[in-house]
Amino acid sequence: MNQVLVVGSLNMDTVITVENLPKDGETIIAKDVSRFCGGKGSNQAIAIARLGGNAIMFGKLGNDENGRELITRLKKEGVTTEYIGIEESASTGSAFINVDRRGTNTIVVDPGANYSMDKKYINEKSAVFSVANYCLLQYEIPMETVEFIITKCYEEGVKVIVNPSPVAEIKEDLYKKIDILIVNETELSELSGMEVLEDVFIRKAMSVLINKGVRCVIATLGPKGSLYMDANYKVEYQEAFKVDAIDTTAAGDTFTGALIASFVKGGDLKASMRFANAAGAIAVQTKGAQNSIPKYADVEKFIAERKK
Repeated sequence: MNQVLVVGSLNMDTVITVENLPKDGETIIAKDVSRFCGGKGSNQAIAIARLGGNAIMFGKLGNDENGRELITRLKKEGVTTEYIGIEESASTGSAFINVDRRGTNTIVVDPGANYSMDKKYINEKSAVFSVANYCLLQYEIPMETVEFIITKCYEEGVKVIVNPSPVAEIKEDLYKKIDILIVNETELSELSGMEVLEDVFIRKAMSVLINKGVRCVIATLGPKGSLYMDANYKVEYQEAFKVDAIDTTAAGDTFTGALIASFVKGGDLKASMRFANAAGAIAVQTKGAQNSIPKYADVEKFIAERKK
């Protein structure tokens, strides 16, 4: 089976439930405070593993209790952890997440050991690129590291999947080395330089990224579903499943992991998008990041019930 190398962040999340997100200068009282394993890299690796794929996690942790808990969780989920390093000079990354009664969130991240993921460490562990078929990256590690790995994968023949979150620019010549770019509406707008308030502009913005050399762009549109555009500008739409959201924290990571897990097993992109939409719909109905990621059987059952 295809191996997916996930290069990214590992964080311990503190989720603060509030009635409404605070305004500038406002102090509010929390309704609940909970602690969960998280980090976009870790979330996506677990999503891939739970949803039928083989994931290898490549990242850095601090030598602390949070780091030990995160690596134990990954092992329990069946994620390969031998390429996770321990950084003695930094603590494990942390994220502080406010979630309101509508499931909307704001997030502040302390990168910690994630920012010690540098070229030196990657070169020390370069053997991993010979066992991976796909590489998934996000932007919660240093951007120079992201750019270095995209080039490394391109040279090694490893297909590159990028989820540019939190959104940032990369060197223009790297876009042609990306096989699949997965973006939400905000990221699509930032990277294309276009407002995407209407459907017609979403497609135009996706074509801007295709023109930069990306082989396929997938746009997640929340309750409106998802779109993909290939290098020939062919567009496919997949509608969303309607559910009541409690916490959207891991929706994007669940979608990404589910899409990749389905696609690398030989699924076509449209079917994989439907599977990913279903996984994301299940995830937003549960509080927390990794706690909300469903298993393969849960998604299959969810889809089957919607066909009745």
